[in-house]
Amino acid sequence: MLDPSLPLSTLLDAMPDATLVVNNQGQILMCNRQLEQMFGYPNQSLVGEPVHTLIPSEYHTKHAKHVHEYMQYPRRRMMGSVMTLYGQHLNGQTFPVDIMLSPLELDDERFVICTIREMREVKQMQDALTEALRRERQLARRDPLTQCANRRAFTEMVEYEIERCSRYHRPFSIAFVALGNFKRVNEHEGHLVGDQLLQSIARQLEGALRSSDTVARIDGDEFALLLPEAPQDLAKGILDRLHRQLLDSLASRYSPVSVSIAVLVCEQAPDHLDTLLKSLYNLMSEVTQESKGSIRYCQYPQR
Repeated sequence: MLDPSLPLSTLLDAMPDATLVVNNQGQILMCNRQLEQMFGYPNQSLVGEPVHTLIPSEYHTKHAKHVHEYMQYPRRRMMGSVMTLYGQHLNGQTFPVDIMLSPLELDDERFVICTIREMREVKQMQDALTEALRRERQLARRDPLTQCANRRAFTEMVEYEIERCSRYHRPFSIAFVALGNFKRVNEHEGHLVGDQLLQSIARQLEGALRSSDTVARIDGDEFALLLPEAPQDLAKGILDRLHRQLLDSLASRYSPVSVSIAVLVCEQAPDHLDTLLKSLYNLMSEVTQESKGSIRYCQYPQR
């Protein structure tokens, strides 16, 4: 049977986690060997020291305020559930920790039992998982060949612009860019050269547009452009210049290949994304049937 007269220090040392007891001024009254080893302090050297000795100096002022507020309304609390907390070793190195606070009241005096766990490995795993998810999310939204946005990312951005246009009546322009006779490059010069051409087109598109615009590869030799805050005069100035640059570039190296651009200028938000894309596909079909290598603008909705 457990002897109830065992000293508290013996019980603290028997605990698996680093543990300390502080008074309502935030002064360390007791701590176990596990805590001293975790923070690198000699035996009993922390007794009488302020608890902020165990945290980085830049947090000392805020910590004193938190101690005061906690002592007004003490409660059992997990400290690291919202933000990452850091302890500081005697040698100055910092490391992530998780802290559990448990209030204790004896003879009308308040104390707090603090249990601390080092979270270095857990934090590394969390950071690795977060980075993996970020990369996975990025890959899911990027075309692997050109590194432009893919169809999924493009449609999400267009849906956002439709909502913005509907709410704030802000115009935007959307365009398709199609390469004519692109198959000849693959057939006569090989797919590697064809891939290099697509990468070159992507770089030229991104270089000619504004930083707020989006370039996406939506099919083998088809690209899509989204120009927020772009009425027809602004879109025409940007895309006419882009079209000339592409034609000149293709003529110097890939003469059989042409480039056609269909542009819808949206002064009014469509009812649905599919409605807008269908109109743009129809316009692109008209452009390529009439004359490959041309550019055509159309208002949406048509007046």
